[in-house]
Amino acid sequence: MRIIKISVMRGPNYWSIKRHKLIAMVLDLADLGNLPSNEINGVRARLSAMFPCMLNRRGGVGRIGGRLQRVRAEMLMGHVVEHIALEIQTLAGMDTNFGCTRAFGEKGVCNVVFAYHEEQVGVYAAKASVRIAESLVANEPYDLSGDIGRMRELGEEAHLDPGMSEIISEAASRGIPWFQLSKNSLFQLGYGTNQERIRLSLASRKAGVREGLACDSEATNHPLKQSLLHVPNGESATSVLNRLYPPGRDFRIPIISVTGTNGKTTTSRLVAHLFRVNGYTVGHTMTDGIYIQDRLMESGDCAGPQSAQFVLKDPTVTVAVLETARGGLLRAGLGYAECDVGIVTNVEEDHLGEDGIREIRQMAKLKGVVADSVRRGGYAILNADDDLVYRMGDRLKCNVALFSMDEHNPRIRQHAREGHLSAIYENNSITLCKGEEKLRVAKAMDVPLTMGGRAVFMIQNILPAVLAAYVSGMEIGEIEAALTSFFPSVAQTPGRINLFRFREFTVLLDFAHNAAGFKALKHLVDRMDGTPKVGIVAGLGDRRRKDNMAIGRIAAEMFDEIILRQDKDLRGKTEEEIIAMVREGIAQVKPMMPLTIIASEDDAISHAIRSASKGSLLVICAGFVPGAVELVMRLHAAEDQ
Repeated sequence: MRIIKISVMRGPNYWSIKRHKLIAMVLDLADLGNLPSNEINGVRARLSAMFPCMLNRRGGVGRIGGRLQRVRAEMLMGHVVEHIALEIQTLAGMDTNFGCTRAFGEKGVCNVVFAYHEEQVGVYAAKASVRIAESLVANEPYDLSGDIGRMRELGEEAHLDPGMSEIISEAASRGIPWFQLSKNSLFQLGYGTNQERIRLSLASRKAGVREGLACDSEATNHPLKQSLLHVPNGESATSVLNRLYPPGRDFRIPIISVTGTNGKTTTSRLVAHLFRVNGYTVGHTMTDGIYIQDRLMESGDCAGPQSAQFVLKDPTVTVAVLETARGGLLRAGLGYAECDVGIVTNVEEDHLGEDGIREIRQMAKLKGVVADSVRRGGYAILNADDDLVYRMGDRLKCNVALFSMDEHNPRIRQHAREGHLSAIYENNSITLCKGEEKLRVAKAMDVPLTMGGRAVFMIQNILPAVLAAYVSGMEIGEIEAALTSFFPSVAQTPGRINLFRFREFTVLLDFAHNAAGFKALKHLVDRMDGTPKVGIVAGLGDRRRKDNMAIGRIAAEMFDEIILRQDKDLRGKTEEEIIAMVREGIAQVKPMMPLTIIASEDDAISHAIRSASKGSLLVICAGFVPGAVELVMRLHAAEDQ
């Protein structure tokens, strides 16, 4: 057996919305992959001898002895590992019951998922369970007591002081979110500007607020607006929490989570803009970085749970707008228990074949974690034009608002008849529908992001953003004013339809990187002037052959000439393999397409701009957006010198 990866879930996740503390282990069982435990000589007997108490555990069949009964029922070895991981945690004093084992999509490989109480104990249990299973198969002796002893030690190291444990338990029972900020018992209750930070003090200690803060770098990253409360030993959890959060005081801030295959970055940027210009202090995470208001706090791909928690820990933030990407959800789940508004823009065939997500229905389940995590009374904002996204609403217990590019969409009409909220594109306008009452927000051509109405795919991003603002209490006039001050520019939407007008030609830079994105871009390019239309495009090493061919086909339909470049990270394939896939797609549409291959993105951009003909339109499908934007701006500035 070989452990490929161990991931620690710390919030709602692909495997469970309610069970936040899960270990997800990708395990290669090799030749044991399809071999039931009852066909491995002696494994069941050795398992019973090593874990006799399994007979008294409740298992998946819901009765005493269920755990061992499941193991005896011709179970595959992945399931055996799962149940061993649960059992050894129980023997170490941390009783756990939930687990599941699912196919990964590769021969002999499976996902083994199980609950944990303490993170380090769970990780240890994952590794130990594989060692134990291997010893059972090989009929070799194993020192189980050593593992149990070490897990108890790890549990003790992570165990909270009883007084603080009581406070945290009481907070959790009231729905108050919390973070442990440091190893020496500094905790945060609540989010953003509504947070409080506490530390349990010895009765004899009378440390001042500033002394306490100075000991913790995490506590001093931002200028705290509130005091650090030192809680004397013996003070009841109820009195502490009543003092911090008396009746009527909120401990949360609005959280707007945005996910989807395409459009999530632009949608989240627009949502953040809507809140910011209307007086909120916005914490914003996305694939370009973390922002508090307009200040970049950290650059890079920051659309995961750690970045979300960075924002929620900031004491100045009054609203959090969190782009939620596929990778972070698979790696650790959401960084919070629930959101107030969850937007799902679409689900397309992108990133399939990665991390065990092989089918689009699995991708929809993954993206659906955001919708499933909307609190009761909150809003899931779903794309009524996307079958997979629309069906997410069937299982939700929160409010559902729909958006559609088709005013005649029967789903929208039914939604309206039932008195619910939606946003549609009708008569070239962005319109809110409260039941069957219609409220005109703005003409599409008056919203700069649509490029005079030509960038129709941007309207698909505007509609859910408008809904998010409206359900959060903004007036129509406030929304309209904010829309007219948001531009498709390097400053506000870097890498998303950024237009540069050189003296004799035009450059359009966009992050289109999959078939759906290319189709949307083609719709815009077809409506733009310029001859010839030259595209700089690339395939991706972690995409399937059919995906890269689709990029080639759409590019051939969109452009008169193509420059093929490569990303720096080939992601598992050779340069020649990726080029061949895209070229095959191009040849299916235009076998004689003028084609130039320049591997470096910078070299491809420089060549295209320096050789551009008068009246041409150069479209750059950028891989590394900051570098591409900086290069184009530099070449544009050089033209004026």
